[in-house]
Amino acid sequence: MTIATQINKALYAGDGVQTVFPYTFKIFSASDMVVIRRAVDGTETNLTLTTHFTVSGAGSGAGGNVTLVGTQAASPPAVGEKLLVKRVVPLTQNTDWVDNDPFPAAVIENAVDRAVCIAQQQQEVLDRCLKVGETSSLSGTIDPDQIAANAAATQTNANAAAASAAQAAASALSVDLPVITSADAGKSLTVSDTGEWQASTVSSSGSDLYLVDNYNALMY
Repeated sequence: MTIATQINKALYAGDGVQTVFPYTFKIFSASDMVVIRRAVDGTETNLTLTTHFTVSGAGSGAGGNVTLVGTQAASPPAVGEKLLVKRVVPLTQNTDWVDNDPFPAAVIENAVDRAVCIAQQQQEVLDRCLKVGETSSLSGTIDPDQIAANAAATQTNANAAAASAAQAAASALSVDLPVITSADAGKSLTVSDTGEWQASTVSSSGSDLYLVDNYNALMY
């Protein structure tokens, strides 16, 4: 039969009850099925065939079911947890053609189906990868740690620019800002803003003190 869909996995949200999880794609053997349980905190655990789950429908283009057994069945994925069932075919070619032997269509089609399944699983991985734009001139190795460091530096520079702008705005006020200490936290003060007096509140965050206006906008 043909491989008419690009689907090669199914993701389920846990409800604390479900232990049978259908899949609608072809696998060639039960060992082609990978089952991953994701905890609420994001921890992922690969379950073991026979010990944690069984598979029906191997060889069928219509798919079948993954059924949790043992400790996994006794404690199925709870609300907030997820279960992924996914086809992962070994990157091998197991069909051997011999000169003058029969050439059955089913054997040929199964071999071609397997090649398509391998291409699909590799594409599924690529779809989850970080990529650059089609017209990007970026070349060489991309270091994720460096990307994170650059993003952090950009944020630091933005924070510094915002602080500088706030200080410049404060310097432009017609009167000096009051000197505040931790003892003033929670008190209402008045600050000159374009010649008008308005109530503001002193708030604290750790060892830092800051002023917010009546709209909770950071002022100082």
